[in-house]
Amino acid sequence: MKKKQKNRKEKKTQEEEEARSRRIGACATRRNDDDGQPSRGYLHSLMPLRDAAQAACVSHAFLRFWRSYGRLDFDIYTLGLLDVGRRLLSFGPIDKELPVIEDQLRRGVIATFDEYFEKNSPIIKEFSARVDHIMHNHVGTGVQTFRLVPPHGFYINPAVLDRWFQAVIAQGISEFYLYLDMGDEGLGYNFPCSLMRVTGEELICFLSTSPRLQKLQLSYCNDMVCLKIPHSLSRLKLLLVRNCNSLQTIGCDAPQLKSFGYDGLPTTQICLGDSSPLVREMRMSGIDDEPTGMLCYATTKLPSVAPNISSLVLSSCFEIATPMKKLNKFRRLKYLEIQLHTPRRCPDFDFYSLVSILNACPVLATFILRLEMRDADDAIPGDPHGDSSQRKTHMRGQGRRKLKNVLTRGFPCAKGLVELTSHILETAASLKRLVLDTKYGCHTRDCIGICSPLTRKALLEARKAVDVIKTYIESKVPSSVKFKLIEPCAKCHADDA
Repeated sequence: MKKKQKNRKEKKTQEEEEARSRRIGACATRRNDDDGQPSRGYLHSLMPLRDAAQAACVSHAFLRFWRSYGRLDFDIYTLGLLDVGRRLLSFGPIDKELPVIEDQLRRGVIATFDEYFEKNSPIIKEFSARVDHIMHNHVGTGVQTFRLVPPHGFYINPAVLDRWFQAVIAQGISEFYLYLDMGDEGLGYNFPCSLMRVTGEELICFLSTSPRLQKLQLSYCNDMVCLKIPHSLSRLKLLLVRNCNSLQTIGCDAPQLKSFGYDGLPTTQICLGDSSPLVREMRMSGIDDEPTGMLCYATTKLPSVAPNISSLVLSSCFEIATPMKKLNKFRRLKYLEIQLHTPRRCPDFDFYSLVSILNACPVLATFILRLEMRDADDAIPGDPHGDSSQRKTHMRGQGRRKLKNVLTRGFPCAKGLVELTSHILETAASLKRLVLDTKYGCHTRDCIGICSPLTRKALLEARKAVDVIKTYIESKVPSSVKFKLIEPCAKCHADDA
């Protein structure tokens, strides 16, 4: 009898708590109080995560709303880990720690991978502790947006991830974003898909009945052969298709499409149909570690696919050194960014061939070239212009009257790149700014308190590139051009000198 009474009491307490959570959620979403003034719950819901947490620390009213806060956004910035600085970097990324882990596993010091990471990763301990504290105090209802981006290259126990997701994924959530970088050793995470409860047929039905949809991203849909976006998606402005390896055709008739992105093989046929004249931004990327030839494909096909684009980003790996034929014009292109990842198996790419692409962009204002050259052997033995007379004759008269900003990141000791830069200086009469960065790797914004790491060989190559730039390029820069040469940081790389 006592046991039944206890169960009834527990059930009643649980029901009261759920009702209280619903009342708090209703207050948080109500815009105005009875007197017509904005409600405190509504004001609290508009605050960023850190501000909302601080408000909850000084007000009992805001504390109630904090427990049903609807926009949970977790990364090193929103959690304040950026201020912690170098102290948290005593543990390196996972790929650098694997030999140590394997040795400890062999000697029986640790039993599992998880045990090592939990003992040796201060930044993950801090990150996990802060997220855990927030999740523990959250009632689990009212979450509309959940975003989780752990520190780059670090590991979080899958059981911890499962616990967080089960606490927030419920009816009413509208946006869920998860980014995990498990390193290069295949450590993965099996997402509990049952939480989402979405079948393939439901997804098709969702797209066909979502006329207000504005952004659509499809990733790793390897069973999809043909993608057709109907005209009924009248508000769709952004379409991203990533790593759908079986995809053969992409068709889109969305009448308001402004941005299109594609990551994959260039064999996929792209037809934007009614969207073609409306698209202004495009991003095309080849598959990593595959000789895709995406650069050649994009520059020969895209002018007819999307003739009115004003911004184009091209990313390619293993770009083969093929002569660029006369290209169709990108008549409205003002921003061009090219990212080349060229490893030792294909070091002979001729950077000077990019002149053909520049010639196809008569109103180009900004040109950015990002390079990652691993073990490039095209060093400059002497005069980099010794064999370039035919090139200059071929490109004579190809002035770039609109080009104002040029940036090259990861500048290697490559003869063709010196010639390309010199050619731009000679032909771009309106050039205002030239930046040459001799480093490559992750962007400094991905690091906490220090520059991105460089191998000893990469550091030597960067310093060699500095000498080449000062010898062959710096003297050619007109006084009207603001020139900046970025060298390896003396403070962060002093030990490698």
